[in-house]
Amino acid sequence: MPEEKHSIKINLQPMEYKFTTPKKNKISYTNSIFSMSTVLFLTGFLSIFIWVAKNTSDALKESVNIHVELVDSSTDIYNSYIAELKTIPEIKSIKFVSKGTAALKLRKEINEDFVNVIGYNPLANSLDINVKSEFFNTATIETLKSKILQNSIVLDATYPKIVSKSLDKNLRKVSLIIGCITFFLLLIAVVLIDSTIRLAMFSDRFLIKSMQLVGATRWFIIKPYMGRAILNGILSALIACSILVLVLYLFSNYTELIDLNHELKYLSIIFFGLILLGILITSISTFFAVHKYLRMKLDNLY
Repeated sequence: MPEEKHSIKINLQPMEYKFTTPKKNKISYTNSIFSMSTVLFLTGFLSIFIWVAKNTSDALKESVNIHVELVDSSTDIYNSYIAELKTIPEIKSIKFVSKGTAALKLRKEINEDFVNVIGYNPLANSLDINVKSEFFNTATIETLKSKILQNSIVLDATYPKIVSKSLDKNLRKVSLIIGCITFFLLLIAVVLIDSTIRLAMFSDRFLIKSMQLVGATRWFIIKPYMGRAILNGILSALIACSILVLVLYLFSNYTELIDLNHELKYLSIIFFGLILLGILITSISTFFAVHKYLRMKLDNLY
């Protein structure tokens, strides 16, 4: 039988290899900046709300008067006693009310000239004393009242006890509630910003690992992400501050709760704190997010 000949054709044409440079994963910072701006705005708004609540609380506390009735005496003795009272650190303000002024005020309230009816002015010269808000409590007011009554020119000293006790008790409860809400919202803010940044870093995990595998140092890899994080934190804080300024401007125009001209110092502190908070949270979250993928094994990235 004739032998079958098999021919093998070998294609000696050179193979073409196409080397494509892997595209760098781009992190979408838009959502991150939007989320951080929203959270920082809410944080700033809450800070301003606490400031307004504190101012209102202080105004209520300092509106409570200790009414001190005085014996008839000379102006020099009254001035000497007022100067003595001003040395007491708990006292915020002292207002002298003459018996004539008190009579005019009472006549307007009752719409009757009682002085002509009874033939004399039964009212006494008096002092209206206001206590500083930081010292406002029933014990302090009672101690101050006892100290006032020790002077011989004082007839009597009174203040609305029920109002003072109720005000002190309710303001303590409100302060505790606001404090708890503030802590809770700040915790949510930190968690939201941290989660947003970690999601952004997740899209770049292979790039981070690739740079590590070719010999790049950890700081060389982390440095550009940290720079971007600081920039994002500042940008987010500036956006939040801009929105806050707009909201405060509207509030100041339509309400009397906020006076921008008299509270620029406090507002500056809030704005600086928001910028610092934005930089701090973004930097820390970015550092730990990048460091996480540097420590992770390649197989675990998928």
